[in-house]
Amino acid sequence: MHLALGGISLHDYTEKLIDVFGDNGKVGVCFLLATLFRDVVAGYTKSFPILNLFGPVGSGKSELGHSLMSFFIIDNTPPNIQNSTVPALADVIAQCANALVHIDEYKNDIDYLKIEFLKGLWDGSGRSRMNMDRDKKREITSVDCGVILSGQEMPTADIALFTRVIFLTFNQSVFSSEAKRKFEELKDIRKRGLSHITLKILQHRAKFESEFAGNYNAALSDIVENTRHEEVQDRILRNWCVPLAAFRTLCGVLDLPMTYREMLNICVEHVLMQNGECKTSNELASFWNVVAFLLQDGKIFKDADFKIKYVQRFKCDNTDTIEWTQPKPVLLLRKSRIFMLYKRNGKLVGHTTLPADTLPSYLRSLRLTSV
Repeated sequence: MHLALGGISLHDYTEKLIDVFGDNGKVGVCFLLATLFRDVVAGYTKSFPILNLFGPVGSGKSELGHSLMSFFIIDNTPPNIQNSTVPALADVIAQCANALVHIDEYKNDIDYLKIEFLKGLWDGSGRSRMNMDRDKKREITSVDCGVILSGQEMPTADIALFTRVIFLTFNQSVFSSEAKRKFEELKDIRKRGLSHITLKILQHRAKFESEFAGNYNAALSDIVENTRHEEVQDRILRNWCVPLAAFRTLCGVLDLPMTYREMLNICVEHVLMQNGECKTSNELASFWNVVAFLLQDGKIFKDADFKIKYVQRFKCDNTDTIEWTQPKPVLLLRKSRIFMLYKRNGKLVGHTTLPADTLPSYLRSLRLTSV
């Protein structure tokens, strides 16, 4: 670790991040605080989210990653996930504890083994292999760091990965001369190193150990209260609770240019946004997108492949009879033909398809039936 004694304060550097990255800079700093005490966080929550930075070329996503990495190392070069092997990525992850690792250039067409590896980072299950050189016993690489994953595509190849990340979007790729000037100032500061700030934050470990659990529960209650009008996935709620709880724990002893109420509002906004993206990107949503494509393309037909009936009583497969006070629309599908066309045409519209034996259970959970 590079030691830079003196230098800029945490307050001033955070202000620089906010000037350049807006609310994303605030979330990034809070994620850093949680990462510095990752062992405490994971010891209580049994998981630790990935910070996902998504946006087009030149939007600043990778630069936020570089700016956060400067708390540990100057001029970090993140591994490119496209041309790195899983063992190489596992080795990078295992090199540090309670620190950040940045992985760049994520795309949804990466090998599924890499996606499974990324999913395992959430609950700390690293790469597993047999050691054939020594005792032929199973070895599991450790996962004790926080991970930044940046790229030009949303990590929706597997929706289970998307629910394991703190999702930040970067939409702007054209900047004013004033914005460019502020960014150059930020780069000059981070080149000098920020490890002196890291060391000052670590001085508050005893406070974090004793107070994090209570602040986590309080932050979770606050997020739940502010999202009670929406059905939000529990995993997304708890992921966003981690940086918020870390900030709540340390905001009284660290000089930071934002308040708990500000951070709560930011987290609630992003929880709802990510949950909405999850609904439109999950496997079942993909099924309906393919069905809509088949209908528009003239490959399935109303009253032949599907029907819509208005009924007050209906009995689904293996369930009790459902009764309503008013007639409701019920969709009937001829599954043998539609499922076959779904599998065949899913990839044509860029969707990952569900196995034929899994899809009925997904549909059944929506009280749909097939004929």
